Amino acid sequence: MTGICFLAMMGGLFVLGLMPQPKDKQLALAAQCGGGVLFATGLLGLAWTLAPPLA
Repeated sequence: MTGICFLAMMGGLFVLGLMPQPKDKQLALAAQCGGGVLFATGLLGLAWTLAPPLA
């Protein structure tokens, strides 16, 4: 599970930083939002996986 979260974070960073953005502003904003959501999901999943069980 940790590997999947790490891959999601790396995918989000790729979309945010390395992927060329389209010229259309709305499409570029949608791509950036998608990358941000992917990164945040990976980060939250990583925190959830590494946190000790509460029960």
